[in-house]
This record gives sequence, C-alpha cells and structure tokens, in this order.
Amino acid sequence: MTTLQIPSHKKVYFASDFHLGQFPYAESRRREQAIVAWLDTIKADAAALFLLGDIFDFWFEYRRVVPKGFTRFLGKLCELSDAGVAIHFFAGNHDTWMWDYLPQEIGAEVHPESFETEINGARFFMAHGDGVGPISNTYRCMRWLFRWRPAQVMWAALPSRITVGFGLWWASRSALKPPSKRRPIVCRTEPSYLFSEQYAETHDVKYFVFGHLHRVFDEPLPGGARYINVGDGIKHYSYAVFDGERLSLETFPGPSEDA
Repeated sequence: MTTLQIPSHKKVYFASDFHLGQFPYAESRRREQAIVAWLDTIKADAAALFLLGDIFDFWFEYRRVVPKGFTRFLGKLCELSDAGVAIHFFAGNHDTWMWDYLPQEIGAEVHPESFETEINGARFFMAHGDGVGPISNTYRCMRWLFRWRPAQVMWAALPSRITVGFGLWWASRSALKPPSKRRPIVCRTEPSYLFSEQYAETHDVKYFVFGHLHRVFDEPLPGGARYINVGDGIKHYSYAVFDGERLSLETFPGPSEDA
C-alpha cells in the first residue's frame, strides 16, 4: 500500500462524475468552464487530486487517437501536474477505456479498479463505486465484458465514427431517462455502502470515498470509519477535501447563466 505525507499547508481533493461531453454539448461546455475555474482555485494548496471516475461521459482511447473536446479541462490538469500536483484518474463505467494517454500527456496515474493509500496516517479506500458490493450478475457480466481485452481490441478495430457515436448515444441514455424511471438512491442499501460496512469490520480504513451515485453522502461505519460519496459536477458541484487531519465535503460555484 502506498503512503502520502502532505505538508501542513497542503490538501488532497476528491471529485467525481463530471460527465464532460454529455449531451447537450453547450451545457457541458459551461460546466467544464465552472470545473476549470474550481481547479484554478485549488492549484495553490493541492498536493493531490483524485478524480473518481465518469469524468468523461464517454472515453475510448485508440492507440493514436483520443476523443476530441475537454481542451480547457485537460489543459488545466496539465498545469496542475506541472506545478507538482499528483493527478489520479479512476476508471468509471462511462470512461473505463483509459490507457497511456493521460499518464503520458498529464502525468496522471490511472486506476482501473479500487485503490488504497495512507495519507498522513489515515487509510483511504477509493473507487468509482460501480464494481464493489452486491451488484447484479447482469451488470457484473457487462462490466467484465467492457474490461475484457479481446472485446476492447475488436471494438478498437471499428471506425471511430461508429464506436464514438454509439458510445455517446449509450452514455446519454442515463442522462435522458425521466426521473420517474430512475432507480431511487438509498445510501445504506447501496452496494458501495454495504461493501464499505463489511470491509471496515476487518480492515483499518478510515475513509471510504466513492462517486458514481451522483449524491452527496457522509455516513458512519463500524470502527469509526466513514463512507463518503462526493456527489458530482452536474447538479451538486461537490467535492471532498482532506487537510491532513479532517475530511470534509464542500461545493464550488456552478456555471453562471451568462457563461
């Protein structure tokens, strides 16, 4: 397990579910500008930034081609990385297919699954949240297929105008689903919470930090641990921050009407 010791004047930030590129594009651009403005505010005191998945509404990396867009966001991450901020990307269910582009261009570390680390003596368990706990067999099989290397190779053999077009359409289905047809979110019955509750009984983890649910949660767990869901950058504009001693949930301004 890795360890990170941050100076007293530095902080660690956690955010998730920006879904950049989500239809409609103009709205996504406005949200991107708000997110970039927030990143600019944390540049001076950030030691590390953990982006916990679904940062892009769809991302599939070819060997020499990546999806267009997100220029302001990626440029700001490069600026943070060049300033010494450690950038961590987690694969979500919308942007599973990240390989060497972000490490090479930004210096980011990509985590395909969960990741545990110790920060100033506090142990963190982090993941996007879609692959932990008692998930359905149907979703488990679909998730395995998306991450199965032969399937990825076959998908990459298709023209990008087909794969990216289909991927954006598939990703948009959840955003366009009417509220009446969306599954209700109850924190203590969610797979990631149930996983954390069980894991905390046998592991000395202080903070379980997830995204995926598009909700903000801070719930106690056995042994004094906490379950944190950082929300999103679509409706809540929320994030978590650890100052070396305390983890708190905060918000940043969303896009202005005239942006």
